[in-house]
Amino acid sequence: MRPTPRHRRLALLLAMATWLLPAALHATTDSVVLAGHTSWVNAIAVSPDCQLVATGGNDGAIGLWGIDGARRHLLHLPHLAAPTGDDALVAHLGVVVNAVAFDPSGRWLAAGGGDGTIYLVAVAEGQITGQLSEASGPVNALAWLADGRLLAGGLDGSLTLWEVAGPRVVFRQPLFHFPIQGIALAPDGQRVAMCAMESRVKIAALPGLETTQLLKGHKDTVFAVAWSPDGRYLASGSNDRMVLLWDLQAGGAARPIGKQDEPVYALAFAPDSASVAIAPRGGAIEIVTVPGGESAGHLRGHTAGVTALAFPAPGLLVSGSRDATARIWHLHPDP
Repeated sequence: MRPTPRHRRLALLLAMATWLLPAALHATTDSVVLAGHTSWVNAIAVSPDCQLVATGGNDGAIGLWGIDGARRHLLHLPHLAAPTGDDALVAHLGVVVNAVAFDPSGRWLAAGGGDGTIYLVAVAEGQITGQLSEASGPVNALAWLADGRLLAGGLDGSLTLWEVAGPRVVFRQPLFHFPIQGIALAPDGQRVAMCAMESRVKIAALPGLETTQLLKGHKDTVFAVAWSPDGRYLASGSNDRMVLLWDLQAGGAARPIGKQDEPVYALAFAPDSASVAIAPRGGAIEIVTVPGGESAGHLRGHTAGVTALAFPAPGLLVSGSRDATARIWHLHPDP
């Protein structure tokens, strides 16, 4: 897809947006749509230089897009042999992309597959060049450490630390009794927050993954966790239709923020930590102020539930949805 004049105008506006995103904001409805997937977009990631967006979908595809919306590459995971009988579902899950994450250099992208394989993509070439195949079941969450090692969340509730250059498993740490749903690294790189198909959130120290805090407050499965860039807050979204804001400088005190009528699948903090984007099942993204918790508006455009969110830069939000698209939103301060 070639960049259109509209894409170029958006890129110019974003380049001029040197201000930080304020607490009160709204968005235009003229978002840039990233179209190419044929099924749900399960995951998104933004490159360290904020110039690329990666998407992963239920169709087994990995998309690489410019921040202006231009498609760079769309590649597919290797398909399994044609299955029969009860193996059909297993084979379908094997070609699902559940998670994507750029390495700190931006040269590599890791993609977590439903077959338990982590696929390594050379970003510039847009090619799958390697695989890590010792993961424990479908890989639902990925996060790179600053030293280039990779954390992967497994079906059995364990977190695996990979030395990608080897490649080898450094260790695998059981942390939950249920599949891990999300991983969020603290801004200082010394801690990781995790959620699984249960109501608790765990914070563990790196690199040994010793649990340092156990956050209890949700009443159902926690789908998403996000750390504020200033390191003070952790947000968690759950099937209980609540988003809890945990003040980690106050010993982990929690308060609900926003007013959700549906389960919450994804969260992302703005770069200035003054607001958080919340993605419920219905498709409208809510922006909520931090720490006040007041609604600052909604972003409407997706026609199905939003599954992934990321703030690449001030004034810019990226979302992925079950409507088979991702969107780049340009946010504006309220007058």
